[in-house]
Amino acid sequence: MRTRVLAAVVAGALAPLTLTVPAAHATAAAVPYDFNGDGRADLAIGAPDATVGGQSKAGAVSVVYGSSTGLRTATRTLITQNTAGVPAPPRRATRSAAPSPPPT
Repeated sequence: MRTRVLAAVVAGALAPLTLTVPAAHATAAAVPYDFNGDGRADLAIGAPDATVGGQSKAGAVSVVYGSSTGLRTATRTLITQNTAGVPAPPRRATRSAAPSPPPT
């Protein structure tokens, strides 16, 4: 479950930052996990308990870009709710081990 939530957060956080044309014209990445379109696989690392803008447990995602020799930590990008283009201000994540009961 935690992996699915992290994947959804990563996808939601990166989608507005990577598309430069309308979604109708978007194509699949040539290389899976290639966030910057350079043909090299990149790595997204979630930090769900990161403090952002003074708000604890707001979360962050760090993207480490790949190169011909492997991952390059010098070319990383940190994405939080303080990042331009990411909607909403930083806020504490609401997590629950059990699903919420259905509305009555």
